[in-house]
Amino acid sequence: MVGLFNFLSSLAQLISMASPSLRPVAHLRQNPDGSWAEHDLKEHLMQVADKAARFADQFGNGDWVKTAGLLHDLGKYNK
Repeated sequence: MVGLFNFLSSLAQLISMASPSLRPVAHLRQNPDGSWAEHDLKEHLMQVADKAARFADQFGNGDWVKTAGLLHDLGKYNK
């Protein structure tokens, strides 16, 4: 499990190094004024992973669920 977390940490670093104009985005939302709000992919994956792990800790599976949270939208990363 430690190896997987190290891999995911390295992957998160790669995502954060992406050019600002090519920054991976998890979701777009149109604001009432017509502008668009972006939800950064790295931020989204980390937030989902942490929230899911807190829930699954009650069942003793926080580490597995955190991994799933980190991977769930990884296909949106495009270099």
